[in-house]
Amino acid sequence: YFRARNYDIYSRDALAQAGYQKLINDFPSAAETEQALYFLGVLYNEGGNYQSSAATFEQLLRDFPQSQWQASARYYLGCNYELLGNMELSAGYYKAASDLYKASSPDSLSSGELKLIERIYMSK
Repeated sequence: YFRARNYDIYSRDALAQAGYQKLINDFPSAAETEQALYFLGVLYNEGGNYQSSAATFEQLLRDFPQSQWQASARYYLGCNYELLGNMELSAGYYKAASDLYKASSPDSLSSGELKLIERIYMSK
C-alpha cells in the first residue's frame, strides 16, 4: 500500500494504479485495501477513466459498507455517472453524498460545496 501511495503522491499514476490493484487482488480484506480502492478510484477519475472509477468506487462501497470514504465515494460516483451521461444514477449518488456529508461532518465541505451538490441533484 505505502509504495503505491508514494507513487500516487508523486504523480506516477501507472505505477500507483498497478500497486493499488495488486494490493486489492492479493489482500481483498486487508484494512489497506479500503484505502487502495478509494485512491485507485480517484486516480481513474482524474485520468478520465470514469467507467473504471465508478466500478472501483462501487466495489469500495460493496466490500467496505462502513467505509470512512462513503460520502466521498458517492460524490465521485455522482461525478463519474454524470460524465458518463447517466443523470438519474448521478443524481442519486450526489444526493446520498450530500446527506452523508451533512449527517457525519457538516463542516467537512463548505456550505458552497454542499449547495453545489444539492443544486446539481435538484436539477436532475
